[in-house]
Amino acid sequence: MLIPHLVIRSDFEEVKSIAQCIEEDWKVLLGACFPRILVNILPYFVSDCSGDSDRKKREVASNVYDLLQDEKCLGKQQIDNLFLQNMPDIVVELLMTLHESPSGTSSSNNNSDGPQFYGELDPPPNPPYFPSYVIKATLDYISSCHNSKLKSLVAILSKTPDSFQKILLSICKQAAESSNVYKKHQILTIYHLFVNLLLAEIKDGLGGAWAFVLRDVIYTLIHHINSRSTGPRDDVSSRSFMLCLDLLHRVCRAAITNCKDALDSHLHVIVSSLIPLANSCAKIQEQVCDLLTFLVIENQNNENLYHTIKLLDPFPDHPLFKDLRQAHQKIKYSQGSFSLLQEINHFLSVSLCESLPLTRLEGMNDLRKQLEQHKDEIKSLVYDFQGNPQDSVIAKLVLSLLQLSKNAVHLDNGKDVLEAAGSCLGELGPVDFCTIALQPQKELLNGRIVDVFEDKELQCVLVILKLINNALTDHCIHVRSAAATCLKNILSTKTGNQFWDRYKESGDLMLVYLQPFRSPKKKFLDVENTPIGDTAMDALDDQSLWIPQNVSHEDWIKNLTCTLLESGGVRSEVLLLLKPMCEVKPDFCQAVLPYFIHNILQQDSVNLWRKLLSKYIQGFFTSCCRSVPSSSRSATPASSDSESEGLAPGTVDITSRRTMLSVVEYLRKQRRMSEKSKEETGISLQDLLMDIYRSIGEPDSLYGCGGGKMLHPLARIRTYEHEAMWGKALVTYDLETSLPSATRQAGIMQALQNFGLSHMLSTYLRGLEHENEDWSSELQEIRFQAAWRNMQWDQSSSYKGDVAGPGYHGSLYRAIQSLRDKEFSTFRDHIKVKEVEELCKGSLESVYSLYPTLCRLQAIGELENAGQMFSRSVTELQLNDMYTKWEQQSQILKDSDFGFQEPALTLRSVILETMLEKNGPNQNALKPIFTRHLVHLSQTARTASNTQLPEKAIFKVKQHNSAHFIVSEWQLEEAQVFWAKKEHSLALGILSQMVDKLESNSLEVENDPNLQLIYVECMRLSGNWLSETCLASPTVIMQNYLEKQSFSQKWNFCLSDSFRPPLVPQLAPFGGEQLCSESVEYVVSLPRCCEKTMEVMRSSQDALLTIVEVYLRVVLSLYASCRWSEETHNKYTYTVSGGLLYLYISSFFFLLYFIFYLFCFLASFNKVAERVLLRLQEKLKGVEEGTVLNVEGQVNLLIQQAMDPKNLSRLFPGWKAWV
Repeated sequence: MLIPHLVIRSDFEEVKSIAQCIEEDWKVLLGACFPRILVNILPYFVSDCSGDSDRKKREVASNVYDLLQDEKCLGKQQIDNLFLQNMPDIVVELLMTLHESPSGTSSSNNNSDGPQFYGELDPPPNPPYFPSYVIKATLDYISSCHNSKLKSLVAILSKTPDSFQKILLSICKQAAESSNVYKKHQILTIYHLFVNLLLAEIKDGLGGAWAFVLRDVIYTLIHHINSRSTGPRDDVSSRSFMLCLDLLHRVCRAAITNCKDALDSHLHVIVSSLIPLANSCAKIQEQVCDLLTFLVIENQNNENLYHTIKLLDPFPDHPLFKDLRQAHQKIKYSQGSFSLLQEINHFLSVSLCESLPLTRLEGMNDLRKQLEQHKDEIKSLVYDFQGNPQDSVIAKLVLSLLQLSKNAVHLDNGKDVLEAAGSCLGELGPVDFCTIALQPQKELLNGRIVDVFEDKELQCVLVILKLINNALTDHCIHVRSAAATCLKNILSTKTGNQFWDRYKESGDLMLVYLQPFRSPKKKFLDVENTPIGDTAMDALDDQSLWIPQNVSHEDWIKNLTCTLLESGGVRSEVLLLLKPMCEVKPDFCQAVLPYFIHNILQQDSVNLWRKLLSKYIQGFFTSCCRSVPSSSRSATPASSDSESEGLAPGTVDITSRRTMLSVVEYLRKQRRMSEKSKEETGISLQDLLMDIYRSIGEPDSLYGCGGGKMLHPLARIRTYEHEAMWGKALVTYDLETSLPSATRQAGIMQALQNFGLSHMLSTYLRGLEHENEDWSSELQEIRFQAAWRNMQWDQSSSYKGDVAGPGYHGSLYRAIQSLRDKEFSTFRDHIKVKEVEELCKGSLESVYSLYPTLCRLQAIGELENAGQMFSRSVTELQLNDMYTKWEQQSQILKDSDFGFQEPALTLRSVILETMLEKNGPNQNALKPIFTRHLVHLSQTARTASNTQLPEKAIFKVKQHNSAHFIVSEWQLEEAQVFWAKKEHSLALGILSQMVDKLESNSLEVENDPNLQLIYVECMRLSGNWLSETCLASPTVIMQNYLEKQSFSQKWNFCLSDSFRPPLVPQLAPFGGEQLCSESVEYVVSLPRCCEKTMEVMRSSQDALLTIVEVYLRVVLSLYASCRWSEETHNKYTYTVSGGLLYLYISSFFFLLYFIFYLFCFLASFNKVAERVLLRLQEKLKGVEEGTVLNVEGQVNLLIQQAMDPKNLSRLFPGWKAWV
């Protein structure tokens, strides 16, 4: 600042004195300040000097310029060189002198900006300052002095395309560094002026920089709009908004007019960023509406924009967007309405913008509505992709939502994105992805990169350039500046030029954006390697560098990567140039860290680095093992409440652990095949692996870490917990008193909870609370979990000790308590938990780690919807509608682990029971819904081999249902619960009592179809159980069964879906295998067993055919009153076609099992019944493919047919991927 003022006063002696003090040549000092000096000279050459003061300033400027041109000073040649070398800086300095006033803009005909952007009270910048027409004239003057035929300064700058990037970046930097709203607005007017100059000549290509300029300007304006889209706006902020919108409108119009399809990839970002401005002042609304109308309505017939407009997210239902909404829907649904699959694909078709996740907010809100309204289609989508999970659209949707959340989690205004993503994920719940890992976008990118380049170094360059290209649109100006620096340097290296030459034919749009960063000179940049010395090695030989201690993950990863670059171990010229990015962007550090360490190991010929890195990476994981919370698994698998919540200050957080695991995984993929892994002694490898893998949500890995095989206490406990053997886990916890107290306490509490011992858990918790005043966050979470599950509302809602706020269960407890106490204003605050933020910290290497949070998001969504019913009176229809939605969600999760279904089912029980406690007018409507829910909970738990929860559910059913009834459906479930608990006598006794009551009240049964259904189910269960336990002979069972069938035949009814046996026995292969295995115990081998069975069947042909004919008559009579769907027919077709394969390779009872399905098939296809019956006769005679075979030959043929994968796939839909 000082030198230019001295020069303009012609005080060169003082300049020389300053140069001497700082030991610098005074001419060099003048050259360094040359752009700022010219700002005080050139504008006066072109301004109108109407007054004496102006004429004097021009005279002074002319004299100073003459002195500078003197050979004793800089000289004319040196000045010309400085002009060429510093052109971007000269333009920036000149632009920074802009100052307009409303009166000045209105009187100036040359000004292209309207007076609405300027205020009378806007303070002027430090002098000198000039109006826009003077600055434009000065720029023209500079171009006229240039020895070229080019007419404008923009055309001159086009000769060095990176000049535009330098100027735009410099202006944006000054805006970002200023905290004064007036200064920011002034810089925006400068930006507006310069961009308009560029747009005027963009049709000429700007020296190849046109694509970069358009993208950079669009994203700069969008970032400015998004950063100030919330909160009140004063006059200055409103004018800044209007200026940004005006410039954005000009950019869009210029792009459509001159650059064809250049706007396609940015249209979604522009439109989505403008939508939130609908609630702004009238002037801004008008500008927004005009711009959106131009883009969507006026250009809907534009061949380049039509497809992009079709892919836009829906416009909100707002009066301002009425016409836009109609126009967009007309384009989107031009081929008809969308299915849910099409809606999801439409959402996924828009490429993610890492720096602007808010642009997908409206899309996520609409998607949540679609998911809520089409639960049945979600179920179909889950099943359709079971055989090919890598193409599952549900998995892709979850990946997209997670990526959006990760991009928004650190933004100040990203909360809305997290809530919208959480709502969508909650509508899905923990659906079965049918895979153990999801494939993130980076893995897909790496897969494509391998196809492009075989050279590992060029693959690395492509990955890095992709990351840097994304960073060029980051909201942080320092990241964009670092990205530009890295790009220029990388593309100036020999490797960078080699990459460009080989990749330029790929057609990747990325190269168009990177074009301005290429150096026109052919001379390559030489990158000096840091010499390896003791100091560099000492810097790495520091435990605090490798293990985060009292620092955030962001600071730790930046420090680690920068230290590695400075150590001298990294030798790749491309990697060495990445330090500017590593200093400002933690996500970039995390992505490139594996490449750094791999490059160090590649260049390590003497194993010096290998030993050092191995030592500290091993130490890192050992530290993780110590810091991982050692509590037991919670009620849902792998759902330890926020994994970072359980860590003490200074320990390794989950993000850092995943970072280092990614390094190890990358090295594992890159290691040389000749190397063998080495095991170091001195640590408990089994403990280390088990705790590390458990901490990232991969409990199945315990079997590879000795689970179930070792006598180690922790291994035994983890195995029992994983296999849901809670009783054995409790016994082991009780015996192993040497375990840490925190581990035992948390483990015992979780085991008691999962074992269904609620009252014992409450007693245990009261004892712990009396002994321990200060609880850890994890123990307090378990306390709240037990409280809301057991509906104990006397717990203190405050957190004890040094705990930062409530976790998931604490928030859930408070939210339900608010509903009970009718404090509806606080309900919403309590239900807003940070589950999506915790999900963003996770990884996708294990799908198992996603399920607990998806389960929680589902529960939060259901509680939020149910909470609306507490604040108003509801009808029976609304209650039934709520339960129907629950049932639909349960059907979607039918194949998911029970551990991920149980929390939501339990929460539904708490919601319904809380509603019953209100004693409202809908008690009679609520009780049947509550009973149905509890029966469903019992059935689901019993199917998952959990017998404690079903018994508890049935107990609650008895509490809420009077004894004045003949029989009820829930009694059937009670009998099955006791049967599952191996209490066979009790189960059979319940069925016997039910049958006796039904037969003694035959008149009521005849008039009540529900009782008829219960009666038939009682008979079916009794027959099956008696046959399983051999408590009655097959003859007695068959006679009683046939007799009961004929007794029930006169009622002329059709089995309901709730009682009909499964139409497609997916587990039949396991059943067949078990039957065959049991037979082998008595007959030496499987073929011999089958031969014996075949001999018995051939000798009993008449008896078998008689039974078949009887069944045929019975089932056909049922068919007369039943109309099964086409889907049911198809399922029976597959069942019978496969059943024929198993007919002769099982015991006599398996034959009866087949006959049941056979006649379900005959009942639905009675026209071909006779033909199938004849075919059965042929098989009993040994006729196969027209040839009569002996017993041994027929058995061998049938066994081969049964083992055919094609036949198995036809018999068991969903098994095709496995056979």
